[in-house]
Amino acid sequence: MIRREGDVLHWSDQSTPLESVTSLVERFEPWTGRAWLQVCGPDWQVPIDQHYGANRRNLRLWCSSLPFRSDWSDGDFPSAPGGLPPALATLAVICGFTSSAAALAVTEHSWSAGVLLAVGALVLARVRDRARVSRSGLRIGPAWAPMLLWSEIEAVEWQRHGRTVHVWARSPYGSAAATLPLVLLPALVARIARVGRVPVREAIPSSGARYERWLAPATGAPWGVLLGAALITPMAPTPWLPLFLGLTIAGGLAMLGAAIHARATGWGMGAVFWLMLLYSCLLFLTGAAWRGWML
Repeated sequence: MIRREGDVLHWSDQSTPLESVTSLVERFEPWTGRAWLQVCGPDWQVPIDQHYGANRRNLRLWCSSLPFRSDWSDGDFPSAPGGLPPALATLAVICGFTSSAAALAVTEHSWSAGVLLAVGALVLARVRDRARVSRSGLRIGPAWAPMLLWSEIEAVEWQRHGRTVHVWARSPYGSAAATLPLVLLPALVARIARVGRVPVREAIPSSGARYERWLAPATGAPWGVLLGAALITPMAPTPWLPLFLGLTIAGGLAMLGAAIHARATGWGMGAVFWLMLLYSCLLFLTGAAWRGWML
């Protein structure tokens, strides 16, 4: 906790004159996932923790004439997939899928390598999820996620999972979600409240909140499968096979997404209907494959 005694600032076991402070900068390191407040002059790195709100408020008051910047001042908040720092997760996905595809290409499995690269591109796009807060609205999720206008947003909620926080926004036209570093949650909440004047609340653990959190992935998954099938089909020796599998899987995911959407919006019978339809389609395909009708 930073405290002031006269014209001297004290933090931990360090002290510095107030006039020695030249600027304040909020930092986020994408390779480690750490966030801190850089007090330039004495070169303090104040961690963003449970005392950060009071520290930030006091420093803004005591150093009101000094410049104050942050790495997320443009409203762009990076993701934390699987609790990993964003840069490290991106590097791991690129190296893993590229090396695996290269190994398959060397063994003359070019079709399999193409499939793996297509899957890797989709995974990389989701790893690069982010939250973008602007004057016009809120964009949460991958690059193709729609911009939700402030006037359309019904609720913005979050739920903590270890070192990460899952944030999702809901509107009449759908929802969007992303997993962000926990240390950036106070800054995100403050910016949404300041720019969009939309309250951000912690989700109460319930089945409804869980289904709302799954809305965005359930909506985007069928389109991702269709895109992957479209990329793989021209390279396949038998184009109809990946096309048929892509359409089948996308159709199944679309029905599952419709069930999730119905359950999240309180339409229980609609969820039952879509799940029964999905189950019937699975039974039909299983029976057709068993009898050899698709061979």
